[in-house]
Amino acid sequence: MYYKETQRVPVWFMVLCGMSLFIVTCLEIYGYYFRIVNDIKETIDFHDTTFILLCWMSINLFMLVKYFYLDTLVDDKKIQVRYSILLGPSPPDIALEHIRGLRKVSYSPWRKVGYRLRHSFEGKSCEFCTIRGPQGVLIETNERRLLIGSQHPDQLIAALRDAGVNTESAVACAE
Repeated sequence: MYYKETQRVPVWFMVLCGMSLFIVTCLEIYGYYFRIVNDIKETIDFHDTTFILLCWMSINLFMLVKYFYLDTLVDDKKIQVRYSILLGPSPPDIALEHIRGLRKVSYSPWRKVGYRLRHSFEGKSCEFCTIRGPQGVLIETNERRLLIGSQHPDQLIAALRDAGVNTESAVACAE
């Protein structure tokens, strides 16, 4: 194995979501106990169903944040991009001998919204495989273009070079 990178959801996003759910849950608990103290009885209670829904959402959000990741693996024959099971099937592996273009790119994740959705990048169809950050490596084969998001794109390109991709001709072809 020449290279392995795992991208996860940023910590600030996990903290923000956790705090938001915590505050809303505390408000619901306060409302529940307020009803008990004031002896308010209702047969169908909106607050109870909301509390149950919040608990369910909290568990699902935790699962999403904990298991929402992207693995990039480079060995001597192929490059693999693997998503967590929550994101569906991963794109097919790319054999290193099929790579004809390769270069480091920067993009706007807010304007090119989505992980693995098909977009155009620089006027051509491109599949995005990214979870966080504005940098990646654009890989071109004869069949497709794949932008793999990376926190360390230079290391990914170096690993592809070590694995046998002729990056000089690949970079020249991509530009």
